[in-house]
Amino acid sequence: MVLTFAGADDIHTMIFRLSIIHLVWALRIAVWGLPILVFFLTRRVCLELQRSDWRDVLFGRDVGVVEQLPDGSYRAPLEQLDAGERYKVTSHDDGPVNPPTPGDLKPRHWVLWTVRRSLVVWDRNHRVRKPTPMEYDVAHRGLWGYQRRHAAKAGRAAGSAAHERREELQK
Repeated sequence: MVLTFAGADDIHTMIFRLSIIHLVWALRIAVWGLPILVFFLTRRVCLELQRSDWRDVLFGRDVGVVEQLPDGSYRAPLEQLDAGERYKVTSHDDGPVNPPTPGDLKPRHWVLWTVRRSLVVWDRNHRVRKPTPMEYDVAHRGLWGYQRRHAAKAGRAAGSAAHERREELQK
């Protein structure tokens, strides 16, 4: 796109009344800068979509209805995903648990793997991992997030609310 625009720079200087030198320098910078900018923007959008899927798996999807509770507060009920949808969202691979050792790969492949790992080290903290079974259990037993905050607001400690729920489940 930038190169197409740059191919007609003489016409653009006449239409927009710009200096050809300024336009050429702007296009030189755009040829290298725009792909980098688009990469980071696209990566950010993809990570937010993955985080949204993570929240949907743990807490459920918003059904678009707001209910008023008897105490006057409002809440938006969430619809839990069925097993098939949860599998679709969490079926990606989180990567190898143990990295290969130099003996596992041929020397040439080891060098390529080392270079690749050194280039993506900055990306390690920007991955959205799959929810663990423990996180899923905690989220669905009401001991996490929304329920804990509202239990504390109501004057109960989160631990006592959890204890009450455990007693109810045992009955």
